[in-house]
Amino acid sequence: MTTTVCNRRSTAGSNNNSLVRNFIQKAELFNLSKCFYLDKRSITLYRICLALFLLADLFFRSLYILKHYGSWGVLPSSFAVRPDRYSFHLISGNGMFLSGLFIFHAIVYLCLLVGYKTRVSTILSFIMLCSLQNRNHYLLDGSDDYTRVMLFWSIFLPMGSYYSLDSIIKSLKVKKFKLEQQKESSKQENHYLSIGSIGFIFQFSVIYIFTALLKYGDAWHKDYTSVYYAINLIEFKWGISDLLLQSSFLLQFLAKFTLLFEYLGPLMIMSPFFNSILRIVSIIGFIGMHIGFGVCLNLYLFIFIPMVVCTAFIPSLLWDQFVIPFFEKKRENNIMTIYYNSQSQLLGKWLRFYNYFFLLTNRAEVVKYSKYDDESEIGWDEQPQKPIINSQITSTPHMSLSINGDHLYLEFDAVLLLFSKSYLLFPLAYIFNNSFSKFWYKFLMKNYFNHNNGNGSNNIIKDLLDKQEQEIQYFENDNINNRENNSNPKDQKQSFTTNFFIKLVCCLLMANILYYNIMMYRGLVDRPVVAYPINFEEYTRLLKIDQFWGMFAPEPPKSSKWVIIEGKFENFPNQFIDPHTNQPTNYDDIPFIYFSIGQRDRNYLLAIGSNEHLRLPYGRYICRKWNIYEKNEQRGRLISFKILTVLKGTPTPPWVKHTLLSNQINNNNDTLPTLVPIESEEPQQQQLDSNQPKIILLDENNNIKNEATPNNQNQDQDENIDYYLREVIHSHEC
Repeated sequence: MTTTVCNRRSTAGSNNNSLVRNFIQKAELFNLSKCFYLDKRSITLYRICLALFLLADLFFRSLYILKHYGSWGVLPSSFAVRPDRYSFHLISGNGMFLSGLFIFHAIVYLCLLVGYKTRVSTILSFIMLCSLQNRNHYLLDGSDDYTRVMLFWSIFLPMGSYYSLDSIIKSLKVKKFKLEQQKESSKQENHYLSIGSIGFIFQFSVIYIFTALLKYGDAWHKDYTSVYYAINLIEFKWGISDLLLQSSFLLQFLAKFTLLFEYLGPLMIMSPFFNSILRIVSIIGFIGMHIGFGVCLNLYLFIFIPMVVCTAFIPSLLWDQFVIPFFEKKRENNIMTIYYNSQSQLLGKWLRFYNYFFLLTNRAEVVKYSKYDDESEIGWDEQPQKPIINSQITSTPHMSLSINGDHLYLEFDAVLLLFSKSYLLFPLAYIFNNSFSKFWYKFLMKNYFNHNNGNGSNNIIKDLLDKQEQEIQYFENDNINNRENNSNPKDQKQSFTTNFFIKLVCCLLMANILYYNIMMYRGLVDRPVVAYPINFEEYTRLLKIDQFWGMFAPEPPKSSKWVIIEGKFENFPNQFIDPHTNQPTNYDDIPFIYFSIGQRDRNYLLAIGSNEHLRLPYGRYICRKWNIYEKNEQRGRLISFKILTVLKGTPTPPWVKHTLLSNQINNNNDTLPTLVPIESEEPQQQQLDSNQPKIILLDENNNIKNEATPNNQNQDQDENIDYYLREVIHSHEC
């Protein structure tokens, strides 16, 4: 009876596995595997770029660690707590605690960079990033949502397949990591198709397709003024924006191209036909589009994170036909062999590690030799060809380096040459080229890399190495037993259940993301007529996969808005000074500090203008800064200040003005147009229209001292500005 039940379970498990295999075969038949596959080498490149990006973001955040995350900063913990957002950074606002948390955060990113415990490092990176973002939500922008959701789906990718410590450790255990075997491996081993790759591509497509869907305004679809208004936003404008404003045709073309490519770009990545070529075109298009954003708008990290993600989509064709042949050709012209004494096992492991990570284009053979015989053994990252060992090599105490079999470099000279051949560490060849460094080389070799000198510490190292060899042997024996017992029906069923559960969870997450974006789209389109509740929103926010891709949607703002401060200091009671700039308050132009304080500070200043509950804690911080932390004896104590928002309208594009004027002439052939060109020297007097934009000028007490229409402006104002408004939004007494 028991045997019959086991046989039935075995049959059910095998039937389930056969169904999965049949589905995969059918998917490959219809080229679906080409739509959602990722190359493992591309995933590796993406992992490295993503880790460097995260480290850069963490570094810039650490410059304002107390200001943005401390108890006495701009947003104390009592103002930042939200029930649907967790944060370890809310445990304490103490500087030491936050510094320790940031250091741990950096260590996690470094583990992701070098590929150590890659899956765990990716999960911890996501958790720590969410914690950091939740601590002060008002520092964020679109780049943070982009980074977070793509990092979430990276958890399901094989991020440590290549160029990682995990791959080295794995290959040490199975003892089969050799370049020759890599060459003989089939191309299918580099193709990665799973629910993780599908989710990764799905999330990337959702970002751009819903970005395009949310841009339903006339500026994107009718008069194509979106790019014009976007690069006229004073708080973001920089670079070559003034140059682009000179060409109406180019501005309209860029508006059409941006919207069209946001639809087509993701589809080209998933194309079942000509996938490799279309992927390359799509990657170039996305990188070019975001570089275009960067040279016109000061968007900081939002320019770079899409480029980082695009590296994951590099097709296998590019690696197999261009990248790998380039490296192989360069190695053929510069064949290096590193020899080390077989009694210095620790030195051998360090040389192999250095060879794998830092000699990417000059990969060498690492060979160990013995002084007592001619036998030698090739390490785990070398080509399996018999090395040439001569007496000069065997007489070397520790190591030597041979290039093309002709030139032989011994000991310290070999170390300097290894540094010079590294694409990353080549400056060390010049820094360490001195007698002091040579002395330390001899000291290290004698006391730490020589196992026969009888030193107790070295015996400990040798014992550790012997223990590692025993663990490797145990792993091999255990691996053989696992292969023998692989036909166990119970293990097959357990493996199938685990994989099925992961696939089910990923499918539910993709469905939730699609539903969430659809509801956000409907909420924006039908606002304020209908308010749609979003089911499971609290769980979506808890997992931090909530997202909204509404930048410049439904169309860019037609006015620029920023914050200034009127501060009264003790020694200058009759003069308004902006504490941001430490200069007299500038009411006409945006302070330059908006382009020098960094991404996070700028985002927070802009958030103050829109969120009333941020102004009180920010006002308290300004008082503490000027009266406690950064006292200025010349200006004296900060007595009081007012926070004002400045609003400047963007002039109507010239081609739209021309169209409006032409339509009025065509519709009223017998009457003069009501709009008078701004450049007219003697504009006609006309009755004020309530719908026409006004210029409102305020005095220091926030009282209106003059108002006019664009055709009746004060001569002191710029004739191209539709309106100008200052408004006091917060008053604070220190």
